[in-house]
Parts: sequence; C-alpha cells; structure tokens
Amino acid sequence: MTYKNYEGYPDPTASKAVNGVRKEERQQMLEKQHGLKRGQKIVITEMSRDEMHKAAKKKKKTYTVIELYTHCVLLKGPRGIGICPNYAQLREMMQAE
Repeated sequence: MTYKNYEGYPDPTASKAVNGVRKEERQQMLEKQHGLKRGQKIVITEMSRDEMHKAAKKKKKTYTVIELYTHCVLLKGPRGIGICPNYAQLREMMQAE
C-alpha cells in the first residue's frame, strides 16, 4: 500500500515506516502467542544416524530463534544453518528426551 503526502504525491518513506511498525506488532503478537522471543536459545533433541544399520542417536543442539511467522518459526543452528519447523514440530522436538 502506498501512502501519499499532503500534496498527493506518493511517499514511499511513510509507507515503509507504517509497514515496519505493522511487522513489529505482528512479531510481538506471535511471540506472546507462542511463548518464544527473537534471540532466545532453544535446546532441541534430534535423532541422527551415522550408518544405515546402526541405531539412531539422540543429539542435543542449541538453536536461536530468528523470526516468527504465522505457521512456522525460523531457527538458526550452531553452524549457521537455518531450519523452519512448524510450531507443533518445534514443541515435539523440544520435549523429546
């Protein structure tokens, strides 16, 4: 949506500012709704398998919450690799022991 100044000309600065405020409000709403905050460290248990015939091992990895979206959350791993599980998958990975 483009906003116009008092003379009727398009004002991209105002539209970027308003959209930025809306995005921040949405982030805060999602943080409150799901109990997560940007920058928060989360420990997740992952199942990994070195070889096909060996049993799977549980590894705990620490991820940082980068951004919350409507259906998923963006996490950054220890080596900079990002994953984006939905909220149900995230709760399951956090509770797996």
